[in-house]
Amino acid sequence: MEGTFLKHLFVFDFDSTLVKIESLDELLIAGLRKKGKDSIIPKIEEITNLGMEGEINLKESIKRRLALAELKRGDVQQFKTKIVEEITPGMEKIIAWLQKQGHVIFIISGGFLDCILPVAKKLNIPEENCLGNTYSFGSNGFVNDVDQKNPLVRSNGKCQTIYGLKKKYNCPVVVVGDGISDLIPWQNSMADYFLGFGGNIHRPKIKMQAKHYFTESKDLLKFIKENF
Repeated sequence: MEGTFLKHLFVFDFDSTLVKIESLDELLIAGLRKKGKDSIIPKIEEITNLGMEGEINLKESIKRRLALAELKRGDVQQFKTKIVEEITPGMEKIIAWLQKQGHVIFIISGGFLDCILPVAKKLNIPEENCLGNTYSFGSNGFVNDVDQKNPLVRSNGKCQTIYGLKKKYNCPVVVVGDGISDLIPWQNSMADYFLGFGGNIHRPKIKMQAKHYFTESKDLLKFIKENF
């Protein structure tokens, strides 16, 4: 591509990619620790890993985790003020370089939009380019469900969403992420590239299937600069 510029649509995963953590897990874990229910924490983490490796679907993963711990409105509001501290080192440089080059950037995640938006603001990614799940609160102030009409609550939702964006922008799509839902769009030819990122959590199944895989943000940035 030397000497020419081709605009790409970069789709970043959120949890364990743009940020160092799994945001829903951290929300639930904080609540469990307040209640002295630390023994449930490994179960939450186990369910997350089953979902990220494709052993259970996303909808089931979210349902199981919410059932194990009561998530309150106040927990969410408090967490939103702190999550920008969890941005993965080096990701700000990557996003800034892509923006300077004129590429289109989206965040697409099965995580909650309320957690995504503060990070997007910090990274200068427009709110309308952030797609994630939303939840509803019961009269008791606890999260009681997620929006079942949102395609991102389903395991194939990211594929569908990326396919729609590819048609809209009519340019090559690059997906950057750590999990199975990030890998599948590339495997199904809905994305043109998949850049696996294992800098926060290493998933052997993803590394085995990815053509490109990085454990350091600086190496990811180097590859992006050389190829896009």
